[in-house]
Amino acid sequence: MRLKCVLSTDAVTAAVGEITTRTLTIIAEDKNANMGDAMPTLTYKVDGLVGGDELLEAPELTCDPDMTKAGEYPITVTGGSASENYTISYVNGKLVVGVSYVVTVDGAVYYVLPKVGSFILPAAPSKPGYIFMGWSDGNNTFQPGDEVGLFGDTDFTSVWANMPDITPPEPDEPDELPFTDVPEDAWYYDAVYYVWANGLMEGVDENTFAPDSTLTRAMVWAVLARIDGVGISGSGWMTAAQDWAVANGISDGSDPTGAITREQLVTMLWRFAGEPVVNYLITAPDAAQISSWALEAMRWAASTGLIQGDEIGAPSPAANSTRAQAAAFLQRFCPMCSET
Repeated sequence: MRLKCVLSTDAVTAAVGEITTRTLTIIAEDKNANMGDAMPTLTYKVDGLVGGDELLEAPELTCDPDMTKAGEYPITVTGGSASENYTISYVNGKLVVGVSYVVTVDGAVYYVLPKVGSFILPAAPSKPGYIFMGWSDGNNTFQPGDEVGLFGDTDFTSVWANMPDITPPEPDEPDELPFTDVPEDAWYYDAVYYVWANGLMEGVDENTFAPDSTLTRAMVWAVLARIDGVGISGSGWMTAAQDWAVANGISDGSDPTGAITREQLVTMLWRFAGEPVVNYLITAPDAAQISSWALEAMRWAASTGLIQGDEIGAPSPAANSTRAQAAAFLQRFCPMCSET
């Protein structure tokens, strides 16, 4: 048997070489950062590649944010190439910069997240001829290393005491106190007048005594050295006062710019007075808070009336001594010192 092949008369037609391109989408990925951060690295993803196909050239991602301001900034994607089998489309993204608190410290800028809510103040700066008193936010003065709660953008500026505070003049007949922040009816007026008139303390400037500001340890060494007849002056006053305090057993000389506590000040006065021993029981409500190394000095100070408590009789040994309190200590101490 023979097989016969019959060719159909139906025509077969087809376009040869025509390919329908696929859509390939390059998508700029969204980013998040906070004020003060560096701009994050911009990245993208590709949707629509088939099999093992890859981009022939990477796209270009651009964004021009201000990282010091919160807001949304566009991320634009352009360029890139693929084989002729693809048509490229683009999806832009956005960079969201979240809010931070802006903290400036003498012009230096820091950014703090609101969820952190606090800021640790930097170390004390130096300024020839001046004593650093602390960092001020306009209402309160803080010490280096203090952790300060934040409720919004905050500016801190350095507070200085000038050299007259540790190299005061010696007026012949002082009369009217020049300080506008020491009213005549203030409890500390007489004490401030005494230390000013006797050349022991001066104001932080010509008309300001700053009675509520703290006193540094080095300032106390300088005052006691002058009472002892040692001249403390010039740009090297702090080192001279420190050397005198260590040599005379008044202090170990540490932390010269640190604020002095009430029990530290009493202990230095007690050592200057020759470390007198007294048999005296302190019955103050916060007596248990007195450090063991300061107990003998506090007994002596309480027995002589050198230290006086608050309205409930608490001497607050660990509290920082203000300039007004230090003036009162010196007003009571100097007559006692001259009798020994």
